[in-house]
Amino acid sequence: MDGQDEPVVCRFYRLINAAPSPRRADRSADGMLPVRGYRYCEALASASAFGWSLYPPLHFSLVWDGVELAWTYEGADGWYPLRGAQYPGFRQWFEEVAPEAVKTLAPPFLVALVSTCEIRQRRHAEDGTLASLKTGPKIKC
Repeated sequence: MDGQDEPVVCRFYRLINAAPSPRRADRSADGMLPVRGYRYCEALASASAFGWSLYPPLHFSLVWDGVELAWTYEGADGWYPLRGAQYPGFRQWFEEVAPEAVKTLAPPFLVALVSTCEIRQRRHAEDGTLASLKTGPKIKC
């Protein structure tokens, strides 16, 4: 450009030191796209290049039994129901460094979001394929 600073489009703040830095998305979706999709589907490759790739600061696993979500992480003793979870040790650190007015408002690491919609799956009688039907209140889900 002509020497002017470009406007900031997106700014990331690192609250957990162990978190990897965000990376710009690339056309291969960080190597996750099948080669055929990458080579022959311009729309897929182009869409994959938009945005940012964010990675969690620890390895964790989620399991959903159809009703409730549970999670565990490296070094944990077992599985825990997920409603809202803090990164290990984050709450104490946040309370030490945050301004007095927000010390008790440490943001969660993971949160389970509950949808008010219900998804029903039915097998198609002729060919056995699955069809999904979203039902629920008349709101966008």
